[in-house]
Amino acid sequence: DNSNGTADFEKSLKYLSKKCRVVILCASPQSVREIMIKAHELNFDNGEYVFFNIDLFTSKNSSERPWFNATDTDER
Repeated sequence: DNSNGTADFEKSLKYLSKKCRVVILCASPQSVREIMIKAHELNFDNGEYVFFNIDLFTSKNSSERPWFNATDTDER
């Protein structure tokens, strides 16, 4: 159930926001996308936080725009 994962992302981001302003991610492109969507919903894209994505294993095509998902809506 993906809603459980996004709830965990929200909980983790809220916890991190009390401790730090720099977040380093190393996760699948889909997880990074969901984390960043949740960060946007929590207004963590206000300039106060910095997110770095460390991508070790995916191909060039999937790492150029890891947030893009052709099957999702423009709002997400």
